[in-house]
Amino acid sequence: MFYERSFINPLHTLIAKPIELHNLILPSSNKIKVQCARLDKIHPTLSGNKIYKLLPFIEQAKKEGKQALLSFGGMHSNHLHALAFAGKELGLPTIGIVRCYENQPESKTLSDIRAMGMHIEKWPPKHYQLKSSTEINKSLQCQFPTALIIPEGGADPRATDGFSWLLQQIHLTLKDQIDYFISSAGTGTTLAGCMRASTAYPSLFNETEFIGIAAVKDKNTIDNRCKAWISMDQAKRLTIIDDYTFGGFAKVKPELARFMLEFEQQNDLLLDPIYTAKMLYAINDLADKGFFKGGSRLLCLHTGGLQGRSSLIEKIQRLAKY
Repeated sequence: MFYERSFINPLHTLIAKPIELHNLILPSSNKIKVQCARLDKIHPTLSGNKIYKLLPFIEQAKKEGKQALLSFGGMHSNHLHALAFAGKELGLPTIGIVRCYENQPESKTLSDIRAMGMHIEKWPPKHYQLKSSTEINKSLQCQFPTALIIPEGGADPRATDGFSWLLQQIHLTLKDQIDYFISSAGTGTTLAGCMRASTAYPSLFNETEFIGIAAVKDKNTIDNRCKAWISMDQAKRLTIIDDYTFGGFAKVKPELARFMLEFEQQNDLLLDPIYTAKMLYAINDLADKGFFKGGSRLLCLHTGGLQGRSSLIEKIQRLAKY
């Protein structure tokens, strides 16, 4: 039953380890030191940034006596993947509202979350875009009265609290003050959460510039959302860059595909093309253009998403002409 076990401690136990920092080799000749926080390695299944967004919602569900968790995402959603795994570990039912076209082949991510016990409802794009409306919200709450409804991607100020756990784990291995903290940004929640949590570690982040590399053509929304959730002082050190979307969310062009595969070989790690590959491409290009001061120390986040890689790797290889 719901109250017979802790809903937070089991997940904390799975991810309670210092975050591995990986020194990156960039094609750029600019003399900067780039370390990558390997969130993709915190757990074989529960990898990436999404679990940190979910922790506050799970705690809220516990307090309110909710019996299920419901959220939204696409066919390759890292968010739904993390939610399905968390629900499985906690014995808590999960529901995924999935955006897809009629007769669209099922992705590996969707197969995985179905196997983990998530109840899936497929919505066509036109209906899915209304997911945040009051009418749809009321309808879902009537259909699933015991569920806590979580916004798509965890895009909510409540989710930012979960990143205090991440920064606590990062600071265990991070030794030097960071000049630039860089994250890919879809909703901006991860970046805002890390900025808020960084105030607990002034020796590392007191003068850090925070940069979000937009993965979607929605710079103003990301910027406004982040600034609404952080202090005015921190807002002065925030920059959102949207020059590296490669056409929009989940879009990939040949130059990104080539960079991704070459970077992986040189650095002995795997990337996802939706978030982390775009961020690293941006870092390399910005370094070439002299955006970062010589000798700067950069910390970037590998936000996972590798479970969806197998569905996209053939496309990446084809675009790169490998």
